[in-house]
Amino acid sequence: MEVVKGRSLLFDAARRIYRNRLAMIMFVILFIYILMALYSAFDIGNIYNLATSHIEDVNRSFIPPFQDKSAPFGTDIFGRNVLYRAVYGSKISMYLGFLTILIEIPIAIIMGALAGYYGGFIDDAIQYLMSIIYSVPGLINTCFYFIGWTIFFNNSFGFCSNRMGWPCKGYKRCIYAS
Repeated sequence: MEVVKGRSLLFDAARRIYRNRLAMIMFVILFIYILMALYSAFDIGNIYNLATSHIEDVNRSFIPPFQDKSAPFGTDIFGRNVLYRAVYGSKISMYLGFLTILIEIPIAIIMGALAGYYGGFIDDAIQYLMSIIYSVPGLINTCFYFIGWTIFFNNSFGFCSNRMGWPCKGYKRCIYAS
């Protein structure tokens, strides 16, 4: 009798992704983006000073991409290197993305666990709160929170960028179902 070894779900998923050419291109782009963020996060090559320097050379403004070796992505209206600014901007984007998840997951776990364990009034109250928040467009809701939190805290940008995803749409439902 011959034993047939089955494949795991992870192996099947990896094989399907590997065969999808567009997915592989996306992974390469994402990998480059993460390397740019790490390069900027550890300030290799003094990226912070290069990206935020206020040295303006109007004679070098609007250089097209790939025409100058010192500015492969070209320059902006003030003659600043767009590549340095993109690398530094990737650090900020990754920071806000991770901050959003770090704030969103604990709130979702607490709300989902309370709604799933107690049910009844607690579940109805959480669902009613979520329905109210979903009925207001996300950008308007974020603006209201930005105004409110700026009064109490100096730097509320990270929290307010999180507001677009709160109240943890999918995570709360997953915790509730568990």
